[in-house]
Amino acid sequence: MPVTPARSYPYPGPTDPADVPQSLEDLALAVEEDVQFQYDRRGDRTVAKAWRTSTPTTITNWVSGAAWFLDLADGFQVNVNASFTLSGTRLYPTEPGYYLVIATISYPVVSTVSPYPQGRHTVVYANGTTVLGRDSFNDNIPTGDGSHESVAVGGRNMNGTTDYFGVAARIYSDNLATIPSVRFNTRSLTAIKMTL
Repeated sequence: MPVTPARSYPYPGPTDPADVPQSLEDLALAVEEDVQFQYDRRGDRTVAKAWRTSTPTTITNWVSGAAWFLDLADGFQVNVNASFTLSGTRLYPTEPGYYLVIATISYPVVSTVSPYPQGRHTVVYANGTTVLGRDSFNDNIPTGDGSHESVAVGGRNMNGTTDYFGVAARIYSDNLATIPSVRFNTRSLTAIKMTL
């Protein structure tokens, strides 16, 4: 009995005996076995979300335009298959492959005295130097209890050993003056492995 070239599914050839029930059973069993194999090898997708929500961070005398990597000290909200490790500001994938990474920072407006934060950027990095994605917004309305969340998205092939992701804030003020106080609330890094 011949088989298909790509998946090796059997089908009756011109010289095979005409046994429709047996041919259908052979095909059905081959398809079922192949689908089960593909399902079993898929497993759970490697994904992690590291974050900090418990304690806001306040940084005084922020130099306008400086980048500050944010600690993810509350650990993992999820870490499927324990495939990531976390060290302070660094999220390490322990499996090689291509990853989609999403970074978020919540920026409350905490200063009602000029200069206050104006341009606020969330930047997701690989290995502390390579920018994978950034998001920004500009406002200089001194609302004491306001908050904005900024999201940056990127992707990169990671080696599974020394490569890591990080999320950094970059804050600007009018006239590039030093900002007396910048406060961060929730921040997170989510990484999803896109390759098998």
